[in-house]
Amino acid sequence: MAYWSDSVKLDRLWKWMFGKARGRNSAEHYEENIPSGFDVHSKEVYYQEIPSTPPASTTSVIKKWYPSEEGGDGWIVLTLDRKYPGNRVWVAKSTWSSNFSSGSGDLSDILKNFISPKYGVGYRVKVYDGNNNEIPELDDSSWLFDYKAGVLTFEQDRPESGDTQTDSIKIKAYQYIGETLDEHTHPNYLQGAYDPDLKAFEIQG
Repeated sequence: MAYWSDSVKLDRLWKWMFGKARGRNSAEHYEENIPSGFDVHSKEVYYQEIPSTPPASTTSVIKKWYPSEEGGDGWIVLTLDRKYPGNRVWVAKSTWSSNFSSGSGDLSDILKNFISPKYGVGYRVKVYDGNNNEIPELDDSSWLFDYKAGVLTFEQDRPESGDTQTDSIKIKAYQYIGETLDEHTHPNYLQGAYDPDLKAFEIQG
């Protein structure tokens, strides 16, 4: 089975930050000549503005996943990913499941595009254990939430079994549900004449 050392992984990430493809570990980033970068699909780019303060309730752009008494549409009961041991990986899915595995299960209903605190500290996700007690961000379980993918991971084993919704991890979060860039780069949004030979539009006006 293929294996990459930590030094190789770090070297690739370091050079990627400078827009360079990795050639060899011994080369500095400025010695690499082949450009690289992030590959971002237009469907992944938020088009509508995200306010620095979270909305009091769900809007056409932002869904508030909080209990109804807090102005939300209900918090999210996460689904345990049984591909990994120790009950350490939990996934936000539109339909909760007690027997999900990302290695063989349906990934189409995973909730994604949660708004990260880079837009405002109020967007920070809140995590709760099986007894509905909040797990602080600096808790010894060392949890991390991937806002883009909707996946919560712990570095320590969790006691929650994931067999029932009661005995599962929950979160409060805000999700972007607005328009994306691809909805505004479609030909229908462009005014002009399409040239099939150039596969491009001549913009008029």
